[in-house]
Amino acid sequence: MRLPITQYALALAVLLSAASAQAGEGAALLWRAHTPGLPRATACTATLARPPGSEETYVITARHCAPEAGEAVELVFGATARRLGEDTVINGVRRSGLANKGMTEAGRFDLLWAPLPAAAQSADGVRRFASRLPAPGSRLHVAGFPGGVGPLESVCTLVGPALRADNPMEGFRLDQEMTCPARENWRGISGAPVVDERGDVVGIVLAAAMSGTALYFQPLLAGNLHASGDPVQPGDGSGARVYENVRLGAGARGYHLEVTLEDGVLNGAARLYGSTGAPHAALTFDHADLQGPVMLFDRSGAVMLDATVAAGRLTVRLFSPSADPGDPAAGRRLPATPPSRSAINQLINRTLMGRPAN
Repeated sequence: MRLPITQYALALAVLLSAASAQAGEGAALLWRAHTPGLPRATACTATLARPPGSEETYVITARHCAPEAGEAVELVFGATARRLGEDTVINGVRRSGLANKGMTEAGRFDLLWAPLPAAAQSADGVRRFASRLPAPGSRLHVAGFPGGVGPLESVCTLVGPALRADNPMEGFRLDQEMTCPARENWRGISGAPVVDERGDVVGIVLAAAMSGTALYFQPLLAGNLHASGDPVQPGDGSGARVYENVRLGAGARGYHLEVTLEDGVLNGAARLYGSTGAPHAALTFDHADLQGPVMLFDRSGAVMLDATVAAGRLTVRLFSPSADPGDPAAGRRLPATPPSRSAINQLINRTLMGRPAN
């Protein structure tokens, strides 16, 4: 959701609390990645955080907003934006460059952070973070410059967790989904903090649903900020967790998920159950990757896939997908030859991510 922009044309994403945007130092923080001397650039939003006990302030945004080779990052404080013909004109209270070499990318999360230069540090604009996620159904606020105009604020509703992956064999994570007013274009809002009714940050926007009616964010709470070591540690802590009403990728919601987390990353055994309580999948994760046993069940409880993933190798013991996983009476077939990796990926994609393989 990096938004390409022309010279003097920035599509921004910024944080507002429940109140309307105020012109001032902390009103809007634009993250602009551009190649010096060239007209085009991309923009996201960012927020400021100061871990308890730390004297240093950090800029946080989405990892996919990181500068590409040859690009520099500029922060625009108190930004506003308006359309002028084909361009979007921005104004800001002040601007500050950000050193690329100081940026840290979260290993399994779409988050990035960097220390704010000392010359740019100010108590104004540093956000307060919530200690816990609000309950599903709670109102959340996100604001920014979708389509290059704003700041515009949307009031959204927290729905619940979503098990998401860009590739069916690696990089699974648990994001939170919120339903928002429909927009044709949410691009430009990546990195925007998500704010609860008290005005505290509960997470950072990472992606928008293709439908334009939902945004996904990674929880980022007060307990994720530390004065020493890694200052920002996203995710939902460590240990056993149970999640209800889970969405599988772009597919259905209503699943029950039991997992083991390590520093917010899926690590260890995981079990998925459908809305009727029937087993849907038994998986093992190694720091977000599918590793070890993988079993997928259709709605009738029949095994569609019994396999093991180890050292990058997929060993299949049973591959018998239903013609239609949603039809308990559908006939099953056994392949005449061992299933290909693409066939396995397609089954995992269809079963866990609710979409066909690309």
